[in-house]
Amino acid sequence: MFVVNDKSIQVMDDLSLGEISEFCWHFSAKLQSLPAKGVLALCELSNEITRLLVLGAWHAGWTVALLPEHFCTKQKASALKLSGASILITQDESFDVIEVDLMMALNANAPEHSFDLWLGVPTAQGSVEGYSWSDTETALVLFSSGSTGEPKGICHSVRNMLISAHRFIKHFSINKHDLLLNCAETHTMSGFRGSVMLPLLSACQLYDAPFQRSLSNVLTALKDSRATIAIVGPNLIRQMALIADKLAYLSQHLKAILSTGARLNLKDKQKLFGQAQIPVFDYYGLTETGGIVLGQTAHMTDEVTDALGKPCDGVTLKVITTDGHEHDQGIGELRIYADGLFLAYAGHQTELRSYFDTGDRVKIDSSGQVYWLHRIKNGYKATSTEWVYPDMVERWLQQHTSITDATVNPILDATGRLRFHAYVSGITSAEFECWCKDTYGKLLAALGPDYNLLDWTLENNIARSALGKVTSKSQ
Repeated sequence: MFVVNDKSIQVMDDLSLGEISEFCWHFSAKLQSLPAKGVLALCELSNEITRLLVLGAWHAGWTVALLPEHFCTKQKASALKLSGASILITQDESFDVIEVDLMMALNANAPEHSFDLWLGVPTAQGSVEGYSWSDTETALVLFSSGSTGEPKGICHSVRNMLISAHRFIKHFSINKHDLLLNCAETHTMSGFRGSVMLPLLSACQLYDAPFQRSLSNVLTALKDSRATIAIVGPNLIRQMALIADKLAYLSQHLKAILSTGARLNLKDKQKLFGQAQIPVFDYYGLTETGGIVLGQTAHMTDEVTDALGKPCDGVTLKVITTDGHEHDQGIGELRIYADGLFLAYAGHQTELRSYFDTGDRVKIDSSGQVYWLHRIKNGYKATSTEWVYPDMVERWLQQHTSITDATVNPILDATGRLRFHAYVSGITSAEFECWCKDTYGKLLAALGPDYNLLDWTLENNIARSALGKVTSKSQ
């Protein structure tokens, strides 16, 4: 399927997918019959249909752009324009501003039949060998909303995706006998790698039945699938920890939960391991770094440490201090040296990179363990000229109070002074005022007087993605 050479990677249809390879081949032949290669945009499709379309597109030499499901119509239209997509395939029919040559809105109940008219009668035209992708060609664009809410497209090559998948497989010792339940959305790096790349590489089986990412539905899917590995976001882990004593039955088949969040509460991990015998392992990576560059495992660290773990094979980590110097240990911005780093942001010239500065402030100790502290770019100067961080407030609220969720946004008041607006959920309106007063005092005692700048709002529903990020619809 993927023939790896020194200078290129050839994407082939080698019949390793069995009967579904006919659809991939037919779709690839159709794309190759078009006047020029282009960009295929996908949104809100099942894992199975996404795998088929990605493989067919890559076989034909087309770039794939994945649009987040939670993007509003304006953001989706902006992402389409930024990626230069000429074909959009989606189950979302709400687009009212479309700038593509062809849009297909699939029937969610029978997507495999929705292509019949467009694909036409199968022909023998097209390249049997498949397209050869160079290391600097963009094969995949993953979109995030960025810090401003404007779509940001991160470009990757086929080689980058293979490196990310193999790194993940090796670090967590995943094999073909494992069954993965992936709660990450397909448009994310964790979702694409777990639900698209791993099945294509036959590294493990995938629970492909659709399920909602709520606690009850995830628990039902875990029970029904008898998954051995689950990828679950921090918010769901927090909810599972509250009923950890009732989840021991999952340990009969579930050998580990993997979380791609940097905000796991150590007490939650301790409860799940101590009461349900389910280890929870952090792993860290940004979309720009292929989604995984370091992580915990049972062989590297104990099951309940609050470190992020150690680097994967082939990854070198440094901290950059304020003087710009690199150090093997200490506190500073995390710099990552690794293969498989992103090529460019959409709209810019692609290039191979040897390192990436993450924008995360971390501590690396003498044993090589990495501890996440906060996002550097989200720092703000308090009146004392000291730096303060909304991430610190959000993390403290989630770890040291009994609320369901919290998100903290920086704002400027009418006089131009910095304020932090904290939205919290999981408290009744009757107890909210007393809760705020009590919590405020404890927070200032923990973080210091520079954080005396919070405003509070009770929010019944803070919408988050499966990986724990606040989605655009709730902002």
